Amino acid sequence: MANPGVADEWKRHPPAEPRASDSQPGPGRLDAFLSGADILDIAHDAPPAAGRKIRPHAIGVDLLYPGYDGKTLPFANDSQDAVFVSHTLEHLADYRTALADWFRVLRVGGHLVVTVPHQFLYERKLTPPSRWNETHKRFYTAASLLAEIEDSLDPMSYRVRWVEENDDGFDYHIPPDQHATGACHVVAAIERIDRPAYADAVMDRTISGPDSGGYLQVHRIDQPEPILAIESDPALPQRVVAIKLDHRGDFILAKPGFAALRAQFPQAAMTLICGPWNRDAAHALGLFDDIVTVDFFPEVSSHAHEKSSDADQRRARAAAQDRFEQAIAGRSWDIAVDLRVDQDTRPLLAKIDATHRAGFGATEDFPFLDIALPFINPTAAGRAYRRVLKADQFSTHIGTHEGFAIVHPGSLRPYKPGAGLIYGPYATFEAGRWDMEMIIEPLKERFEIAYDVCADGGNDIFAYGLLSVGGATYPRFTIQLEEPTRGVEIRLWTHAAGRVAPFRFLGIRAVKTGSFSALHQQEMLALLAHLVGLRMRNPFSTRDLPA
Repeated sequence: MANPGVADEWKRHPPAEPRASDSQPGPGRLDAFLSGADILDIAHDAPPAAGRKIRPHAIGVDLLYPGYDGKTLPFANDSQDAVFVSHTLEHLADYRTALADWFRVLRVGGHLVVTVPHQFLYERKLTPPSRWNETHKRFYTAASLLAEIEDSLDPMSYRVRWVEENDDGFDYHIPPDQHATGACHVVAAIERIDRPAYADAVMDRTISGPDSGGYLQVHRIDQPEPILAIESDPALPQRVVAIKLDHRGDFILAKPGFAALRAQFPQAAMTLICGPWNRDAAHALGLFDDIVTVDFFPEVSSHAHEKSSDADQRRARAAAQDRFEQAIAGRSWDIAVDLRVDQDTRPLLAKIDATHRAGFGATEDFPFLDIALPFINPTAAGRAYRRVLKADQFSTHIGTHEGFAIVHPGSLRPYKPGAGLIYGPYATFEAGRWDMEMIIEPLKERFEIAYDVCADGGNDIFAYGLLSVGGATYPRFTIQLEEPTRGVEIRLWTHAAGRVAPFRFLGIRAVKTGSFSALHQQEMLALLAHLVGLRMRNPFSTRDLPA
């Protein structure tokens, strides 16, 4: 199956950030890069109005532009003097294909100018999701924008002419939880050059292709790089805080982990932060010098799944975090250890004043962790699980959202890459075997519809085939995921050999088969406690180690 069109991502939400042309870095500073008769102005949501185009004679391009499918520009190779792309790249999972196609239409001597919101001016967060636009896939600085350009284009075909982190008029007094004012973007301009005849001899290895549009350099390493490691404090911690904000059942399972952590630091003053309903049980253990209670989760775990709106859930999470911060205000520790296996409390470690922080997860997800124990949650990964993916989590090119359904008029068009009938929900799925029941109801006659399941912009395809719609049961298919997968996309297509009749799409019931092949929660908590003790007792040195 082909990759989804860039249109699949562009169509869903308008950007919250302003166009870079609204806050240009200064009079005339783009003139050198946006000159010539043939200029494209590519926007994320819609072509800019005549008064807002980067140049009056520029051609504004969006999904409504004739012949444009959101993936391949309907312009010939080497046909443009300049291409200006404002606040678009951050919305696209497959940045390589987008950059390669924007670059393709440039003439030698032409310029590609790309602007993206700045991570520490606009986003003002370490990791996604964005505070202001949920469709942002990545955060940018000048370095990361240049890295994506280098990852996508032949380095012998362009030169970087200008890079700027623009903060003109930026108000540094506005706190991160309020939308920024003033310029807050990164802008880069590259010039297409005539690729020299010796270019192939310069490169060690090139990998390129129509599917990815990407370009990979593989460099020889003549000398081994020094090995460095993080150094912990040479002295054992004297103040330790353990966080266990779980429900009653998970708290009981954590008792061996509590005992293991106390055994690692018998002389330390140890604090426990737990739910108020677990205070008496914590006192009875006799392991903690101080117990702080925070009403963070419901007392009974089943109550956590009661129906509430997304807005109510966000408000409840914000209120719980406020209670946590108030409870720890003015206190500090040598090391903070989060003993909850699920990762929803891991961000609380970043709010604690502690020299070291330890917990489950990967440092890629939680860069503030000094001691991280990667894992697959056995409780989550091993259990049977059911989820409903409602139709309002999906997008459609032709159909319309009506309540909790998408009503589609059908299609006579043959299969065409980038022309999916319905696509979404870009959700995270646990590892395991998933049985998918597609809730599709024909409005007229029976028909067949093509489907596929993928991630990474269509580069990883897990399943594909045909579904028969209109029988006694809803159509079903099965996928097997070997590891937790983010951004899973389920796409419905017009069948290549037939037509799709009108139908109503109500969503997908997804059921994961139960299995258990990982460590038990009690074992994982004890392992983390022992790891913390070993790491703090035997600190690594940051000196160069012999290769």
